Amino acid sequence: MAIYRTGPLAGSISGAIGGVVFVEAKGSKVVRHRPVKLHQRGPFVKRSRAFLSNVVRHWATMTSLQRDAWNTAAGNINSTNRLGQASPMLGFNYFVKTNTVAFPGARAIVEVPQTLTARDLAINPAAAFDVVTGFDVQIDNPDSPSFLQIQVYGWPSWVDPHPFAATRLVFLDERSASADPVQDNIRPEWIDHFGDMVAGQRFTVGIKARASASPFNPMTIIQGIVTA
Repeated sequence: MAIYRTGPLAGSISGAIGGVVFVEAKGSKVVRHRPVKLHQRGPFVKRSRAFLSNVVRHWATMTSLQRDAWNTAAGNINSTNRLGQASPMLGFNYFVKTNTVAFPGARAIVEVPQTLTARDLAINPAAAFDVVTGFDVQIDNPDSPSFLQIQVYGWPSWVDPHPFAATRLVFLDERSASADPVQDNIRPEWIDHFGDMVAGQRFTVGIKARASASPFNPMTIIQGIVTA
């Protein structure tokens, strides 16, 4: 760990600032880097670890035919290591990756191998906010009954639809479904972040989607007005 001695100007500083910590050491002030926690214990990490454990245990409960299907599907997918070497995936690894990476928001474990689909799907996203019926987001699923995963972002005013302005949007919800279209009422999440809305108020919704284990589409930004 690197330690730096400070001059008289920083002698009165104490505590942590940014990524460094000012501490007293044998009558003088020294600066060291703030340690980074290697084992995070936040609620998201706990849920992710619990779901990963469930997925691993679920593999042992599947039939031989189900595992053979995953092994066959994985044989057509190459996994690249850090050295750039490619080799076919194992069925178990493909099963775990599908459930923890491709469908982390799914309500149930995906037991059937999903087809990899290219990005830029024609998903036709739409958003309709109504003070009575709710704040609904809808996306076409062109590959139904395959799963479509969506992520919904929002902001309680109009945000210009260009990439840099999209960083202002707040993540609200994630959902995976095989229906066509995929629908999500984000009113509970919206109220938690911004409070309820009234008729005539402006809103912005950002939607990202992907089919199976393909990359996410670029975010689509929708501007609207709450109806009565």
